[in-house]
Amino acid sequence: MRNHAKLFAPLWALILALAVPQALHAQTVTLDEGIANAAQNITDKLEGASVAVFNIQSDYDSLSDYIFDELTIALSHAGADVLDRKNMDIVNLEITEFGRSGAQDMNTVQDFGNEIGAKAVIIGSFAKAGAHYRFRIQVIETETKRVLPASQTLTVREDEALLTQMGITLQRRTQFTAQQKTQAGLKNLLAGWGSYSMGDPLDGTLVLVAEVGGYVLAIVGAGMALDAATAADNAGKAAGDRASANVSYAEWAADSKAREKAYQNAYDDAYWETYNKKWESATPLLVSGGIMLAGGIIWGFVAPYVYDRPQTVKTTARASGPVPRIGLTAAPSGALAGAVSWRLAL
Repeated sequence: MRNHAKLFAPLWALILALAVPQALHAQTVTLDEGIANAAQNITDKLEGASVAVFNIQSDYDSLSDYIFDELTIALSHAGADVLDRKNMDIVNLEITEFGRSGAQDMNTVQDFGNEIGAKAVIIGSFAKAGAHYRFRIQVIETETKRVLPASQTLTVREDEALLTQMGITLQRRTQFTAQQKTQAGLKNLLAGWGSYSMGDPLDGTLVLVAEVGGYVLAIVGAGMALDAATAADNAGKAAGDRASANVSYAEWAADSKAREKAYQNAYDDAYWETYNKKWESATPLLVSGGIMLAGGIIWGFVAPYVYDRPQTVKTTARASGPVPRIGLTAAPSGALAGAVSWRLAL
């Protein structure tokens, strides 16, 4: 029996290793799910009591504003009697600015609740906690300053929507259509322009080097090939003149065409010898240039179909300067505790 247990031990370890992360992931929520859950929980437990959101603390102004606005909307959708402080003229400006800065204490929270006419006031915090984020909601009874059972803590997992609100630059893959890829292939005939326009500098550079290099080698080789005929003709004429001058009077007397024959033979020999040498030098350039050019053109059409570009997603989060913030946050015991935080500009 023990041998069987030892045999299956690695299997059970593997099952646990796969199951535990899935279970932990199932216990987390997205930011929007967390806001909706918190709103529904508050609505259910307060049973019609009027509430108002006072402050949400995080390291990012845009994220705090987002949670504040979405929580207010979610409370309304859940059926809560929610008072929006942004639109209440009766709210003292000093208290409002105090709450927005995060520097609230229990008396400030109570004053705010009394001013706005809310039975309960909501404060919250959102902070990094290991691989996830801790979203804490405190519901304070205005009359007694007591923390109500509607308070809760949620574990939020990281996703693109959350990172966008935090102003973090993301990378995501964007697929091109077949028409866009074909157009990029045609543009690549112009020294890799198509790949560069797709955001693919690597393939664009490869096509650029191959096409430009191929053009240069082919042009130089073609120039040498065209020069071969002229150089060969000049060499043939020089050799023919020398051969004709070397024909003796006796040879000419015996054959009146001896000088012409000597010229033509010497011309032909010198011409083809020079021509072949020039072509031997031009041929490698023409061949290598042709191969590079053809390779660049072919890869220019293939590259857009195999490339899936990383697209940078820019966000517009607003971060405050390096000013310390002092305020209240939720302690693990459920009580309110003082907190000091710094925000650095992105």
